[in-house]
Amino acid sequence: EDAKLFYKAGQGRWGTDEETIFGIICKSPPKYLKMVDSAYVEKNNVNLERALEKELSGKAKKAAIYELGMKLSPYETVAELIKQTCAGMGTDELGLSCAILRYQTILPHVMIEHTNMYSKTIQDRVQEETSGYYKDLLLEMIHVVWPSP
Repeated sequence: EDAKLFYKAGQGRWGTDEETIFGIICKSPPKYLKMVDSAYVEKNNVNLERALEKELSGKAKKAAIYELGMKLSPYETVAELIKQTCAGMGTDELGLSCAILRYQTILPHVMIEHTNMYSKTIQDRVQEETSGYYKDLLLEMIHVVWPSP
């Protein structure tokens, strides 16, 4: 079972077998990975995300957690990505544009999740964080999938 394999590749050994861990995350369909996550929690009292946080570092950790999130909870993961692009000093305009454009097909679900998670709509975030024609463009991209009443 992949939950055992995931443990043996990470917490169950000295060092981390990234190839095995990444293989499980990348090759597993979302439904199956959710079952692996449940089995992992049952056996190890920690979920796959927490295990990755302990075992990996740097960009590999960030990428693995993102991929896991996109399979286990894609709407929440994209909502968090959009928030992160607007966090701190200045807005990551490329990241924000890419997120809104790349995830157009799931954006209505992401918008609901974003509002639930942060008590703020994506439109509100764009209004606050951007300006000019760029703001108009992003708002129009959102409007295409979420028309205002």
